[in-house]
Amino acid sequence: MDKVNYSKERDEILVELKRMVSETIGEDIAEIIGITAESKFVADLGMDSISMVTFAEKVSKAYGTDTELADWIYRKSVKQLLKLSLGDLADFISRR
Repeated sequence: MDKVNYSKERDEILVELKRMVSETIGEDIAEIIGITAESKFVADLGMDSISMVTFAEKVSKAYGTDTELADWIYRKSVKQLLKLSLGDLADFISRR
């Protein structure tokens, strides 16, 4: 896939992921926070384990990444998980 298509696909995925985050944490909160590709799930979006599971279910349903997403997350250290951003997830989805 060439860089232009990759970038366009990633951007479209990012828009969809932002929508899913907004649904998960609440649209009012999402609007105040201002979700970006650099937003960290825990530090910036305030997502806890329950909201992360809800969000992961939405992602898996939309992109069919159930097993792959779980494996990708499982391979990360706690430090890496705390730094995980929406853009990181968009990159993962667009590359698979």
